[in-house]
Amino acid sequence: MFAHPSPFVQAWEDRIKEQILKLREVEMNWLSKVLFRRAYDTVVFWLSPVFVSTATFTACLFLGTPLNASNVFTALATLRIIQEPIRLIPDMVATVIQVRISLARIAKFLQENELEPDAVVRNNLMKTSDYAVELEQATLSWDPDSGAPTLKNLSVKIKRGQRVAVCGAVGCGKSTFIQAILGEMP
Repeated sequence: MFAHPSPFVQAWEDRIKEQILKLREVEMNWLSKVLFRRAYDTVVFWLSPVFVSTATFTACLFLGTPLNASNVFTALATLRIIQEPIRLIPDMVATVIQVRISLARIAKFLQENELEPDAVVRNNLMKTSDYAVELEQATLSWDPDSGAPTLKNLSVKIKRGQRVAVCGAVGCGKSTFIQAILGEMP
């Protein structure tokens, strides 16, 4: 999965790999618990009609209810009709949970603050300027209400056709810088 890299190894790669493997182990534990629980629920719900039928006829025997053909076939037909809805209960519960989670995520996304149109100035100087990207004394923040900018006093000029690499430590503002170039953050 992770082949040993070429001589151009970054110092952070081994640490990130260890963190990813730890997170995968935690995820595997959770997944195994969920799958065992789902298997248990499936067995219980698939066997419950058999147990209900057995319990019903055993109760009839002890209560002295006569078990003739009409009573037995009517009871079996009724129990057979309710078997499928009973078996579908675990799937229905799982689907309802997934729908709730999805709706919560959609609601959170829709309630996010919009980027104000004047937060990013786009100049149509494409033909007259030598620069494809130009930031002057930019102050950038993921959360405008926090008061603490992610990047401040950022000045960058990138000429047309120039190749630029954005490197840095985790959390130093690489993604913020890229989002600013795309005009997707205040």
